[in-house]
Amino acid sequence: MGRKNFGVYSATKAAVVNFSQSLAEEFENLFVNTIVPQRTKTKMRKDFFPNEDESLLLDPKIIAEKTISLLKNNCITGSIIEIKNH
Repeated sequence: MGRKNFGVYSATKAAVVNFSQSLAEEFENLFVNTIVPQRTKTKMRKDFFPNEDESLLLDPKIIAEKTISLLKNNCITGSIIEIKNH
């Protein structure tokens, strides 16, 4: 979703999703997916939203674990993998 002052950032993220899906269809011998994590506890996030409740943010380690799991799976391609806090 777009947000004030983040138009280019939001558009770029959408472009990556569409580009990945196109690559997955064009190159059947590749496994191309997009990982879309929810709001994540990063320095960039804290710099832009200093008053945000960090307990609501996703731990980057969870993203790393899910990414490794996806990389080990050679059956999924062209998917948008959403990673959310439980």
